[in-house]
Amino acid sequence: MAATVVVLFTGILSTAGVLVAVVAGIAVADFAAAQLWLRADAATPTTVLRRPRRHTATAGDTVTP
Repeated sequence: MAATVVVLFTGILSTAGVLVAVVAGIAVADFAAAQLWLRADAATPTTVLRRPRRHTATAGDTVTP
Protein backbone atom coordinates (compact mmCIF):
# COMPACT_ATOMS: atom_id res chain seq x y z
CA MET A 1 0.00 0.00 0.00
CA ALA A 2 2.75 2.45 0.94
CA ALA A 3 4.69 1.51 -2.18
CA THR A 4 1.64 2.31 -4.32
CA VAL A 5 1.30 5.73 -2.70
CA VAL A 6 5.01 6.42 -3.24
CA VAL A 7 4.80 5.36 -6.89
CA LEU A 8 1.69 7.50 -7.48
CA PHE A 9 3.22 10.50 -5.71
CA THR A 10 6.44 10.14 -7.71
CA GLY A 11 4.44 9.89 -10.93
CA ILE A 12 2.48 13.04 -10.09
CA LEU A 13 5.67 14.94 -9.28
CA SER A 14 7.42 13.80 -12.44
CA THR A 15 4.39 14.73 -14.56
CA ALA A 16 4.29 18.16 -12.95
CA GLY A 17 8.01 18.54 -13.57
CA VAL A 18 7.59 17.69 -17.24
CA LEU A 19 4.74 20.18 -17.57
CA VAL A 20 6.80 22.89 -15.88
CA ALA A 21 9.73 22.15 -18.19
CA VAL A 22 7.50 22.31 -21.27
CA VAL A 23 5.92 25.60 -20.20
CA ALA A 24 9.34 27.06 -19.38
CA GLY A 25 10.69 25.94 -22.75
CA ILE A 26 7.78 27.57 -24.56
CA ALA A 27 8.29 30.78 -22.59
CA VAL A 28 12.01 30.87 -23.39
CA ALA A 29 11.39 30.18 -27.09
CA ASP A 30 8.71 32.88 -27.22
CA PHE A 31 11.03 35.37 -25.54
CA ALA A 32 13.86 34.56 -27.95
CA ALA A 33 11.54 34.93 -30.94
CA ALA A 34 10.33 38.28 -29.64
CA GLN A 35 13.91 39.48 -29.22
CA LEU A 36 14.80 38.45 -32.76
CA TRP A 37 11.65 40.13 -34.05
CA LEU A 38 12.49 43.37 -32.26
CA ARG A 39 16.09 43.25 -33.47
CA ALA A 40 14.97 42.68 -37.07
CA ASP A 41 12.39 45.44 -36.74
CA ALA A 42 15.01 47.85 -35.42
CA ALA A 43 17.32 47.02 -38.34
CA THR A 44 14.62 47.79 -40.89
CA PRO A 45 15.09 51.29 -42.27
CA THR A 46 12.17 53.58 -41.70
CA THR A 47 10.35 55.14 -44.59
CA VAL A 48 11.53 58.67 -45.26
CA LEU A 49 8.93 60.99 -46.68
CA ARG A 50 10.42 63.17 -49.40
CA ARG A 51 9.00 66.26 -51.02
CA PRO A 52 7.84 65.60 -54.57
CA ARG A 53 9.95 66.93 -57.41
CA ARG A 54 8.92 70.25 -58.86
CA HIS A 55 9.54 69.19 -62.42
CA THR A 56 9.60 65.80 -64.06
CA ALA A 57 11.47 65.16 -67.27
CA THR A 58 9.49 65.18 -70.48
CA ALA A 59 10.42 64.42 -74.06
CA GLY A 60 12.89 66.96 -75.45
CA ASP A 61 14.28 68.10 -72.10
CA THR A 62 18.04 68.53 -71.83
CA VAL A 63 19.94 67.41 -68.78
CA THR A 64 22.35 69.91 -67.24
CA PRO A 65 24.67 68.86 -64.46
